[in-house]
Amino acid sequence: MNKLFLILLCVVKMSSVFAQPTDEQINKLKVIAQYQYQAPDSVLKLIDGFRESESFGDSISLVLYKYEGNVYWHLGQMQESVNRYKQAAEIANQLDLSILKGQAFADVGYVFADMGMYDSSVFYTDKALRISEQENNPQLKMRSLSFLGHAYQKMERADKAVTVFKTAVSFYAQDTNSRNYGVTANNLANAYKDLSSVSKSKAYNDTALFYFYKAERIFNELGDTNFIAGLNMNMAYAFRNIGELEKAKDYQQRGMSLFQHMGAEYNLKSAEVNYGHILYLMGEFEDSKKAYQRALEGGKEMNNFYLIHQAHEGLYLVYDTLGDYKNAIYHLKIHRLQADSLYQAESEAKIAQIEGQYGKEKNELEIKNLAQQNALKDFEIEKQRAENDKQALIARQEKTRNKYMIAALVLIALVALGLFYLFRSKRALNQQLELQKAELSDTLNEKEALLKEIHHRVKNNLQIVSSLLNLQGAYTQEKSADELLKMSQNRIHSMAIIHEKLYKSESLDAINFKDYLENLTTHLSDSFGLEQKQIKTKVVADDINVDIDQLVPCGLIINELITNSIKHAFGENNGGLIKLTCKRYENRCEVTVSDSGPGLPDDFELGSSNSLGLRLAKGLCKQLKSELLAVNEKGATFSFKFQLKAA
Repeated sequence: MNKLFLILLCVVKMSSVFAQPTDEQINKLKVIAQYQYQAPDSVLKLIDGFRESESFGDSISLVLYKYEGNVYWHLGQMQESVNRYKQAAEIANQLDLSILKGQAFADVGYVFADMGMYDSSVFYTDKALRISEQENNPQLKMRSLSFLGHAYQKMERADKAVTVFKTAVSFYAQDTNSRNYGVTANNLANAYKDLSSVSKSKAYNDTALFYFYKAERIFNELGDTNFIAGLNMNMAYAFRNIGELEKAKDYQQRGMSLFQHMGAEYNLKSAEVNYGHILYLMGEFEDSKKAYQRALEGGKEMNNFYLIHQAHEGLYLVYDTLGDYKNAIYHLKIHRLQADSLYQAESEAKIAQIEGQYGKEKNELEIKNLAQQNALKDFEIEKQRAENDKQALIARQEKTRNKYMIAALVLIALVALGLFYLFRSKRALNQQLELQKAELSDTLNEKEALLKEIHHRVKNNLQIVSSLLNLQGAYTQEKSADELLKMSQNRIHSMAIIHEKLYKSESLDAINFKDYLENLTTHLSDSFGLEQKQIKTKVVADDINVDIDQLVPCGLIINELITNSIKHAFGENNGGLIKLTCKRYENRCEVTVSDSGPGLPDDFELGSSNSLGLRLAKGLCKQLKSELLAVNEKGATFSFKFQLKAA
């Protein structure tokens, strides 16, 4: 039985004052803990039956939510996993169990990193780190820092991940046979493996294999099938790095077989990416393409940004090698759009801020351990060497690129001479060449038009951001800088969600309105901490696709109206409901934002309001050729209608 279950079991015995657990209930919890990864579907049924047939206290509910979160992550149902961990955190907060609340926040951050939502991942990992500091709990701190290292790896910052995981390994080094040591050794090996991929350093790869073998010994002794499967995947990647492809394929297939046996859908779909690349390097291109396609389908099913990103990159490589340039360009375009995502840039900045905040504590730990200090010095030397190798690699790549460019120019010149000769000697081929030239010109014009459209929309949205900030500057006299920044961030985020939906959509013209509204309300709920204020949001919307040019002003209007309700409709922790309704009437759309607050003042006049948010909403309504209306209907109700553009 793992340490986490023992901690949770103690909580159950100590906290359920009015409903002490029976021996049968405790035995069921032991079964859930033991088989959560080996038989996930059966465990979920067992938990449902547990809830329906028995009476128990809040602390047992906390344990059940925790393990449900584990199982849903294992099955690849990431949003369900996040929801269960959040419920566990809420119960821990009610029971005043800060450490367990911090663990739940760290789990939420870990899952968000797997989903590629780095902004949310850092937000919850930061919460867990703060709790570890307040409670002076080194175990929670190491767990949270390890999850921060996991986010670094997902963002392809292997150098920072190595630093974090080396700290964790040093912390657990007092017991090199423990499960915690095995987990952190595996994490550190993973980071060295990624560092080796970037720098092409065999030394880093050898270090990765050294720690992989340490972790493998521990998990074989513990009989932990889940981690043995993951280790096989990681070792496959490491052997792939040094060109031992047959050995890499063997480890990969063993790990995937274990994941398939356990029903670990997320891990299985993630493994398809590395499997596809191994097959690609072995020249088995068709099988490689199938593996990447399975990874892409899994990423879309699980709404996993990171997995989709990797699958598109792999498919680009395969199609490019096979000479299918149309499909290669398509996958490369989507891959680059994701790489330039606003969220990744914001998350890196926030993680850098957290790293600085907790740097002092890390240094104190290093000072206490002389061996660790020497190890970190060695790492700095290795890091500098890796940086030098990286710069040399970049220089070689630049030189190679120049050679290819010269060769391409020479080739173009030879082709031009050949075409000229053919033109004069074989006029019969002239028409066919002209036709091919026209087709190529049409393709280039089409891509140029697409790029111009993308640049035009980005330029328009940047102009909107500039105008919003200028307007906000005129209303700073009574508001704090934090409030102004939050309001500006929410407005910008309402547009950023559109671009996130845009890259996932098959069309560049329209976005599903209901899906967009649910994402917007979820962000505002997290931003203002509505769960703590007991304020709920509800979206009732028809299935409508809205043109991008209309969706930007519409999203900003709804952002202002919901923010207005949050600020003015409810008192401190009184609770309430904000309802967002969207109905379609033929070719028109009606949007209503209402709250359960006391309603608008009797002397309220929308036309004379000095609120920047309401004035901004009115102005944006005019842009939609609409009018903003305000009434009292069991609370304040704002509505507007606009004409939907033809598809």
